[in-house]
Amino acid sequence: MEHETHEGTNMLRRKLIIKIKKYSIIFFAILLVVIWANYASRVKDYDDTVGPFPHSKDQANTTAHLSRLDRLYELAKWQHVLNRQFYEWKWKQALTSSKMTTAQSLDTTRSNDDLLFKYRKQRKTAKPANRYFVYSHKCKIPYADPFSSEALALHTPAKLRTCTNESDLITLSFDLKLQTYKMQVNTEVLVELDPNITQLTCSYQEVRSVKDATGKFFSVLLPPVDMTDNMALDRNISGILAECRDKKNASRIVQRDAFPLVQVIPKTSRTESHPLPRQPSVIMLGLDTMSRMNFKRTMPKTAKYVQQLGWFEMEGYNKVADNTFPNLCTVLAGGKPAQLDKVCEEHSSCPWIWRDFKEAGYSTAYGEDITADSVFTGSGNAPDFTLRPLFTGLTESMHTFRRFGYDYCVGRRLAISYLYDFCMQFTQRLIEELEQPAFGFFWSCTLTHDYHYGTSSLDGLFVDYLKTLEKHKIFGNAIVILFSDHGERFGDLVDLPDGFLEERLPMLHIYLPPWFRKTYPSYAQSLQLNRNRLSSPYDLHNTLRHILQLNATNPEDLPPLANCPTSQSLFHPLPQERSCVDACIGDHWCTCKEFLPVKLNGEAYNIVKLTLYYINRWMLVHHFNRHCDRLLLAELDHAERKLLGVDNDKETLYGTIMIYRLRFRTFPHEGHFEATVRYHSDRQILVDFDLEDISRLNRYHNDSLCINDKIARKFCFCFKEGNTNPEWQSLLINFKEGEEKSQTDSVVALEPIDVPAL
Repeated sequence: MEHETHEGTNMLRRKLIIKIKKYSIIFFAILLVVIWANYASRVKDYDDTVGPFPHSKDQANTTAHLSRLDRLYELAKWQHVLNRQFYEWKWKQALTSSKMTTAQSLDTTRSNDDLLFKYRKQRKTAKPANRYFVYSHKCKIPYADPFSSEALALHTPAKLRTCTNESDLITLSFDLKLQTYKMQVNTEVLVELDPNITQLTCSYQEVRSVKDATGKFFSVLLPPVDMTDNMALDRNISGILAECRDKKNASRIVQRDAFPLVQVIPKTSRTESHPLPRQPSVIMLGLDTMSRMNFKRTMPKTAKYVQQLGWFEMEGYNKVADNTFPNLCTVLAGGKPAQLDKVCEEHSSCPWIWRDFKEAGYSTAYGEDITADSVFTGSGNAPDFTLRPLFTGLTESMHTFRRFGYDYCVGRRLAISYLYDFCMQFTQRLIEELEQPAFGFFWSCTLTHDYHYGTSSLDGLFVDYLKTLEKHKIFGNAIVILFSDHGERFGDLVDLPDGFLEERLPMLHIYLPPWFRKTYPSYAQSLQLNRNRLSSPYDLHNTLRHILQLNATNPEDLPPLANCPTSQSLFHPLPQERSCVDACIGDHWCTCKEFLPVKLNGEAYNIVKLTLYYINRWMLVHHFNRHCDRLLLAELDHAERKLLGVDNDKETLYGTIMIYRLRFRTFPHEGHFEATVRYHSDRQILVDFDLEDISRLNRYHNDSLCINDKIARKFCFCFKEGNTNPEWQSLLINFKEGEEKSQTDSVVALEPIDVPAL
């Protein structure tokens, strides 16, 4: 009985084991089928090495529908992560090894560089971004906090200084009925100025622009004209210098002042050839060297003002060149100087946008608060009204006070006040009083260019000017554009973790008046949509063109821009998937996050030395070695590489041409540079080398006074008295046959030549 029970138990146990084996086989068979199906699906989707990678469920779901280029970026990012993890592991292994020689033998080309990298002073780098100005597959511009602890630690606000404490003895007014300017002499002010003076003799001198035999414009002061109280001025005068003297002592000047005069001849508001019922005026207010971050940091009152209804900020606005002139050329003429040379030569003048506005029936004006290094000098197709003749005459005949690197005071007024008074007269006469269409461009740099916190002294004054424009109903009739050319290029801000963005993201705010938003709602919607999309000065130029063709409701209706066919008007929706190539922004200026840091190994040092070789060669070719010292590498601070390489002008994962961005210092005199170069890994040379892709990060005004060339000054350290380099100075490179002897800054695939110790 017990034996039968035992056999029954064994049989049940065997049946259970058989069932377990059976279900296990079925389970593993199903698992193998699932694994095979998943693998087959990935192989099918992979297509030319652009499938989703790494093979995680989340990554597969997010990348399955990406384009080939986007999937290449995903692959490149993952490969970079793997490489970094591998070398971190290798370094840890080396550190824990009991024998240093063993660690060195793992990677003899890297160990010394790794030790150097560990103990060297490293560049501050931005933290991984979790917020972006622009976020798409083709472009990710990280958010830069204007009020980061690093930026605020450097923030030293400047106070506004007045040029005089005296009351105005001479004032200017405009008689609406007579349409003339009148001068007033406020004799009651004499008690305050000098109670001993009882009588005055006053006069004014007209400041006029004339042309010499060479065609160059200059300013002259005409002979003095006696002036009485409430005296009307001639309508052909554009600027005056007025003064009052003690009648008993003619050599004593009691007060001297100057005034711009915008004299307008009334005309019909619209020509027959342009039948649109209403034209928006355009007023462009520019502040030199103002990133959108520094604008919020240093001008909080103005930043708050432009947050009102009707204002639109372009957070993805990216510059296209290094300094002021090429960026403003792109906005005002649709191209950088090199792109415009042929056009300007053929037409004897450049295609400045105000020429198009003049042809459309607009009155035009242009003003700057400096005379040296100004953007527009007044030759060829000049606007109807310019401030330059008056301002040039004033700086030559009146006392000036320098601050922030420029003439801060001219006479008894701030230099910038002449500009904004000129702007106020222009807008009042034309837009408010005559309701005529007007285009005005008013550019200031005296408080912002050389000292990035000088802007804080301008904040209250500037917002008062905006409120005055509002009071005179300018915002009810005009499109107002508040913008800059670039951010801070030198100094402490550049060395911040967000310094790369500080330099390349200038501010851009556009205001649309209520009637325009109501008449063209789609254009206002497009501006709102484009707020967080990549844009460039080419797009801003197209927007100005679009204002003259408001019936161009589709992008195709606006003729493409010759120098950037893929640019668009900001009144049309920009593509969400837009790269720097689409916006005509070069790699060196592109803020889309496409670069990742690389180790400062032998290859990185070889590339930076090649960069210096090409710079020195250019200086030799153009004979600047006679005056400027040779650049040698002092330190490589930072290196990063673009995710994708290039083969046959097409981005690939393993391209032979890799794009590097380098930050380095030079000696014997310290220069601080940032360069973007294209490195041919097989031939070990730089291709398409362009000096415009190298930025100087520290100021160099006093280093390069021995030469005038704008390109060479960036790299020049003049030989000081008693300190020469005869071997370097005697070197001479002759131009190869067929090579033009021109001041070009672009050298394509230069082959190394026999130049000692470059």
